[in-house]
Amino acid sequence: MEQSQPFEIASGKGKPLASVLGSQGVFFDLSPDGTTVLFIAKAAGPPGARLQSEKERLFELNIPKRTIRAVKERAKYAIWSPSGNWVLLGTDEKNGILTLQVADRGFTQFRKIGSDAASKVSEGIGFQTSIYPGWLGEETVFYLAKTAVYGTAGKNLELVMVGTDGRNGGDTKLPLTTQRHGARDNFYLTGEKDNSQSRVVKSSTRPWTRSL
Repeated sequence: MEQSQPFEIASGKGKPLASVLGSQGVFFDLSPDGTTVLFIAKAAGPPGARLQSEKERLFELNIPKRTIRAVKERAKYAIWSPSGNWVLLGTDEKNGILTLQVADRGFTQFRKIGSDAASKVSEGIGFQTSIYPGWLGEETVFYLAKTAVYGTAGKNLELVMVGTDGRNGGDTKLPLTTQRHGARDNFYLTGEKDNSQSRVVKSSTRPWTRSL
């Protein structure tokens, strides 16, 4: 169990904000205005609280008010939009596939925008890396989708851009190819018009994914 706390840059001193019980990695994201933290954990409570492990869920920490509440079951990550008015959620993981939802800041309304988001990619035999979607402005989301390969049991990855209404941009799918370098796969966009290739940056670890 760990405690989340802010630090004063000048003194280096910190004041605990919450006790958090999580798995090996705790995903968290700070709102653009710096007032709210969203994080995935098995349990959370006030600093020093004795916690009992439960199923992972999404928690919200209001920093000024020092309040914590559970806001979503079966969530794997929650990513603020640039304005902080919306949250992109990855939920209901099954066989490495996540459902994507967009929620308002208060988590009173949820809209499903995708059901084929890949949660991990292979990093060689026995190794996998978590991958995450992102925002393009306030109205568009991008993510890597897993799609079936016709006639085989294999899966391809496609870069998908979809609107927060679940429609705009939803037909924008770009196939990916891989090129192996040692134990790692580098992902590339395959150009359809001139067969050119442009590199897709693949992040292995989010700066806000902390290992316990």
